[in-house]
Amino acid sequence: MNRWTAPCLASASLLLAACQYNPHAHRFSKRQPTVEEAAGTYVLTEALVDTVKTGLSAEIKDYAATSRIILRHDGSAKFVRFPDFSRADDFTYSYKGPKDFEGRWSIVASGTVSSGGDDSQTVYGIDFSFADGRKLFESPTFTGSSAVDGVIFTLGDPDMGEILGFKKQ
Repeated sequence: MNRWTAPCLASASLLLAACQYNPHAHRFSKRQPTVEEAAGTYVLTEALVDTVKTGLSAEIKDYAATSRIILRHDGSAKFVRFPDFSRADDFTYSYKGPKDFEGRWSIVASGTVSSGGDDSQTVYGIDFSFADGRKLFESPTFTGSSAVDGVIFTLGDPDMGEILGFKKQ
């Protein structure tokens, strides 16, 4: 074993372990909802985005009560005063302000969660598509253990806990 093996292995272990905790994962829905259950109106209730810009969470919360996502049974979606961000890379966002737009939605498996053991469970979320090709963050995920009660949009590295959280009305 050369003198670099141990430090390289330690660094690799740290990197692998460092990117495996999402502080909101316990809220993700592990049950695939039906379209009937998922359709409805969602209102913005959480904005934890201060690493994008200091004070941005408070700025967004000022108009949160009027920010909505409407998921219709026919697969169409309407966004009203949705906090719009542009994405420079996987971890860098800039805030553009509230925006209205429309698109399409479908239910998808959006990832997996685990308690750290051999117990991975699929979580379910939304795939949005838009005429202009935009992407709304990564893996918008439904919340709720027995019924859909909201959706979380994660910005950048899930470990950072940067989210926009919407509650179903």
